Amino acid sequence: METPLKGLLFILAVAGISAILYLFVLFPGISGVAVALMLGAFILRQGSR
Repeated sequence: METPLKGLLFILAVAGISAILYLFVLFPGISGVAVALMLGAFILRQGSR
């Protein structure tokens, strides 16, 4: 099982969520675009596997 890879993905997910919250606090308008980009990248990554 790819436990190190899953741990890395979990850390990246947590970092991405905190970055989105940071953007939401700074730029409420841009946060929607950031969330859409993150969701799109996540879906593409899951689909490519």
